[in-house]
Amino acid sequence: GQGDPKPAPLAVAMIGREDPGHLCRGVTFVKGVDGPLAAGRGAGHGVNVSRAPLLDSAFFDAVCGAFFRPLPGGNRGRNIVIRVDSEIGRLRRVLTHRPGLEIDWMMPRMMEQLLFDDILYGEAARREHGRFGRVLQSAGVEVLDPEDLLADVLALPEAREEILSEVSREVRPETLDRLRDLAAVELASALVQGVRRADARPGGRAFELDPVPNYFFQRDPQIVLGNMVAISAMATEARGREPRLARLVFAYHPELADHGAIFEIEPGGLGGGASPQLEGGDVLVASEDTLRVGISQRTNRRGVEILADYLRAHQTPFRHLVLVDLPAKRSYMHLDTV
Repeated sequence: GQGDPKPAPLAVAMIGREDPGHLCRGVTFVKGVDGPLAAGRGAGHGVNVSRAPLLDSAFFDAVCGAFFRPLPGGNRGRNIVIRVDSEIGRLRRVLTHRPGLEIDWMMPRMMEQLLFDDILYGEAARREHGRFGRVLQSAGVEVLDPEDLLADVLALPEAREEILSEVSREVRPETLDRLRDLAAVELASALVQGVRRADARPGGRAFELDPVPNYFFQRDPQIVLGNMVAISAMATEARGREPRLARLVFAYHPELADHGAIFEIEPGGLGGGASPQLEGGDVLVASEDTLRVGISQRTNRRGVEILADYLRAHQTPFRHLVLVDLPAKRSYMHLDTV
């Protein structure tokens, strides 16, 4: 346009029409707030939604409910085209994970280890996630939960044995035996939510197998570049299991077989300065031939060099890789959050 629009002191409920090709098929909902938006700001945290809610749940359910379809079902057994050529193109399918017991079971003393600044309220997180999924579905987007896909592949003996072999390094033999006895759906849940210790003592180790509460950040453990799937090398041990689960799903799920290649960046020892680190939140597909990659707290130059070497050595459409140097601070974290 001809400059930035002036912020309105009040927002009012409205239904506006946009380009029919837009993600939301021409329908936008905005919930009114009481008073200037600035009145809802907290110190250093932007808008405090508890004081100035932009989207009230009752309004959302009452006004938007008629536009939402139930979760898709009965469309399994087909090949899913895997391709991303743009960050802003039409979204057709997306991986989103519904927060589960891995969130509910987190304890304050585990927050720093598991990369959280606060304890999430699981029920509220699940309600918000459900609404978010229905918004996507209303726009014709197919929503897939990676835990469901993981359960599918764990019914395959070779996939099951592969992941249990890797997890054997994290658990005691008796815990591994318990995992082997689980059905596919139960094993998928255990690999995400963790396995609690029956004999846990106050202040002692609470889990036989640690949970992966960051699993709902699905952009990070895998990256789709064109028709290629890159498996990330995470910067922290707390997220080390996530790319292993991602690799398992893309390597074994029959519906996800329509990709050009799976490229895995071997971490070579999590957390080391010389070890390659590359997380999906730092990789943006700018166009069919251009990537933007952030050097950040979670992605280092070595990880980017390995990605660039792969793209040069193989027949990929990418010809340009633009580096964005970010401060190595948690407040910046990934390129997609700046």
